[in-house]
Amino acid sequence: MWSSIKARGGAAVMAALLVAVIGLTAYLFYRYGTTTADLYDPHFIGVRVGDVPIFSADQPPVDVMDGLPVSVSCEMVPVQGADVASFRLSGYGEPKMARDCAWKIPFSRTAAVEHRLEMEYLVTSPGVPERVVDRKQFSVRVVPATTYFRIRSFETADEKQIPTLTVPPEVIPYVDAAMEIDLKPEDLSVLFFVQPLGMDRPILQISVPPDNPEAYSANIGPLKKYREWGGNVGGYAAWPGGYEPGTARRPPPIQVGNEEDVRQAFEVFAVLLKSSDVPALVDRCIRFTKVAGETPVFSLGDVTMETLRSAAYKGWITPPVTVVRAMTAPERATRAWSVESAQTGAR
Repeated sequence: MWSSIKARGGAAVMAALLVAVIGLTAYLFYRYGTTTADLYDPHFIGVRVGDVPIFSADQPPVDVMDGLPVSVSCEMVPVQGADVASFRLSGYGEPKMARDCAWKIPFSRTAAVEHRLEMEYLVTSPGVPERVVDRKQFSVRVVPATTYFRIRSFETADEKQIPTLTVPPEVIPYVDAAMEIDLKPEDLSVLFFVQPLGMDRPILQISVPPDNPEAYSANIGPLKKYREWGGNVGGYAAWPGGYEPGTARRPPPIQVGNEEDVRQAFEVFAVLLKSSDVPALVDRCIRFTKVAGETPVFSLGDVTMETLRSAAYKGWITPPVTVVRAMTAPERATRAWSVESAQTGAR
């Protein structure tokens, strides 16, 4: 009797295990099918306005400039076999069709400042009517068309935002620009200058090796394009030393005045130059003089604002930002350097 019960119990366990294995196998095949379907089923992968990616329908509107044709496009999984794809964009004027999921649209403020758009992925199969297989919704906001080159904000030497224009002795200026250029961004450089308020004495900001101050160089901000505004107008950014994703390298800050300039006001501005013109301007702006104690001392050249305007690429100089040097300094600061008060002739 007990052996019969054990046999029946063992058979039941084996049957349950077999059912579980079959169920698990079926589930894994189902999961594999639904997962790999994304590799083949036509659908949107991403949407862009200019170079700005759209991550979700709830994303804040993407700014576009009034009247400038800006690209609206998508990345998608293409159709297979004999299927034919087309794309429809609606929400601004009449619906617009495209085979390649790319449009150039000059959005205007005359209709409305903000537009809610919808992009649809349509597929036609042999013997099957056209159908929508995916949709994406997003918004754009039309802003006045303008070009600019400006210092947008300051950070401390350890990259903390400075909310006021009372700043520590060392700051990292962030430059923002919307402009037309006829060179590659890498062929242009941004140089930073500081001068006492009310004086025409631009002081070039430099980087000084602690063990070899004579090998100083301009504290250059490489120009980087981060978006398309429309037409030939691109969005650009620059800050000292540039940006290196994935590294621990920090931007080298610029210096606002000398130690004795407590609560003094200064103007901070940036100049856009052809990279090939930088060495000559640096040579005119500043030169190494001596080492006083442990502090390298530099002398100013004969450069004025008019000199910089003449040298700047297309005359691009940011409007000066007036700041006040504060008593407190960042927790981490680079080695100090000073500039002699008396101007001297350039080399």
